[in-house]
Amino acid sequence: MGRQAKPGSKAHRRQLRDRLAALGFPEEIIPARVAEHLIAKCQIRPRTAWRLAADLSLDQAARHYNVIRGDAGAGMRGSRIWEYEQWPDRGVRPTLPALRTLAQVYGAGFRDLLDLCDLEHLPPGYLAEYHAAAAGGHGASGAPSVAVTGQRPQGAAVSAPSRATAVVGENVLAEAMILTKTNVDDVQLDDLWSDMNYLGNAYAHAEAVWK
Repeated sequence: MGRQAKPGSKAHRRQLRDRLAALGFPEEIIPARVAEHLIAKCQIRPRTAWRLAADLSLDQAARHYNVIRGDAGAGMRGSRIWEYEQWPDRGVRPTLPALRTLAQVYGAGFRDLLDLCDLEHLPPGYLAEYHAAAAGGHGASGAPSVAVTGQRPQGAAVSAPSRATAVVGENVLAEAMILTKTNVDDVQLDDLWSDMNYLGNAYAHAEAVWK
């Protein structure tokens, strides 16, 4: 057996991929297994682990991010992804749209990019979205699905997905007010717009269900 590489290093990740391939793991499954190993055995935080498992540098991940968002020249930068990876100890909290896009870049689910420390620092609306996704409460559009048919009974309580949507709305509004008072870049504005667009779709979906 060859010399063991430093845990988490590029050589170590290459050895992991080779070992997994030798065990018969399909190529499309290997990055997820590598990410799991880096998180469990090397104590690497999820967003960094998944990026490394995808064999992407910060700048490469940013380029893929911008392409997925439909603009190869958009504002995401490697330095911003690094800031996302440092949160919540320092850096910048990633928005839900940013997490969803990064998850696409890495071939993960957005919940895979969050650990317990992240969850303890998420705003209530984001945490509600996390749990809704875990419960399978999202449809193809990404908006929470509302499992209700027929007319809404008079005086009926608001459903859990509706409460979650309302909390997301409060959080988006709070972020919008903060951004109006600070210097922001195109990425932050784009993420805010995505949040607002998601919220509008969610309310439209809920309204259609009750009709």
